[in-house]
Amino acid sequence: MIAYAPSPDRCLVAVYGTLKDNQGNHELIGKSRFINSGTTKAPLVMKSAGGFPVVFQKPGANVSVEVYECDETTMKRLDALEGNGVMFQRELTEIEFLDGSVFSCWMYYGVNKYWGRHIDNMPLVSKDNFGQFSW
Repeated sequence: MIAYAPSPDRCLVAVYGTLKDNQGNHELIGKSRFINSGTTKAPLVMKSAGGFPVVFQKPGANVSVEVYECDETTMKRLDALEGNGVMFQRELTEIEFLDGSVFSCWMYYGVNKYWGRHIDNMPLVSKDNFGQFSW
């Protein structure tokens, strides 16, 4: 099991796509502590919006994520990037780490109202060798 004790002024956020390590928006994570890699417990759908992926709460496959411990300032930066409440909605999601432990983490989902009729035309992101969506 992962030995993790959250700091009182921090939260866990599960990131995918351009927020992952070595991706274009990873700098917004700042000096947040990397906790572990994992996957969503629930199968979801990851589609491509061109230069970035969007995860929707529809049955699909598990999504590969990186989990970071972030402070309030970092969360505000991420909310601004994701257009929280408009393009994406931040919601608590169960993430399973490689050792089988499960943590509740914030994760950003595409807002159906924003993406609307484009959802059906957006291509699925390719799955990795483990059958998970990975960007």
